[in-house]
Amino acid sequence: MSSCVTILRTSLIFQPVLFVSPERFLNKEFLSAISAGSAVSLVVIDEAHCISEWSHNFRPSFMRLRASLLHRSLNVGSVLAMTATATTTTLDAIMSALDIPFTNLIQNAHLRDNLRLSASLIKNRMKDLLVMIKSPPFADVKGIIVYCKFQSETDQISRYLNDNNISAKSYHSGIFAKERGNVQELFASNKIRVVVATVAFGMGLDKRDVGAVIHYSLPGSLEEYVQGRNFGHYSVSMGDDET
Repeated sequence: MSSCVTILRTSLIFQPVLFVSPERFLNKEFLSAISAGSAVSLVVIDEAHCISEWSHNFRPSFMRLRASLLHRSLNVGSVLAMTATATTTTLDAIMSALDIPFTNLIQNAHLRDNLRLSASLIKNRMKDLLVMIKSPPFADVKGIIVYCKFQSETDQISRYLNDNNISAKSYHSGIFAKERGNVQELFASNKIRVVVATVAFGMGLDKRDVGAVIHYSLPGSLEEYVQGRNFGHYSVSMGDDET
């Protein structure tokens, strides 16, 4: 009897889990296979702010993740949408798209205890960036992400850092996918210290010891600034030269 109970408990705990990108929902064969199978008890949407066109990180493929598809076409039982950065407008769009009632909204305060703001005047951003990375508290940080507005900036800054004995790689959508994957692997394994990137980098990054995020240009929104910010991380916005 006990062995039967153990098998039953195991089957209840270890349910099949499928990890897919939203782009897969554009594939008719994938949708057909999912709809023909057993009912899906739960769909979890990470980085759910990407559903909203008002979001700082809108991705058109996320627009496929709507209640009409999930509930009616794929027979999904429940939907859990998760995001750390969403304005009221973005939240409204997410909940409307997924038919989530406001009674099911769980929300924490936007003003986090690990956010500290200070201001100082800089004369040469690139030189000051180098000095900052080589000085406390950043000198002891292993993993640093530097965000830039333009692809050309990421290439220029990564070369400058390497020329000054800081191991760095650039990352943006103009780089071949294989090379981008290589950069992620080098960064995740601490073989390079700095990734200089556009917003194409960072979402879903599985690296627990990212110690600092530096915005070389002013982020487009508060959501971009706090995206992915964990306790213990340093975060700096250097601003634009004209500001």
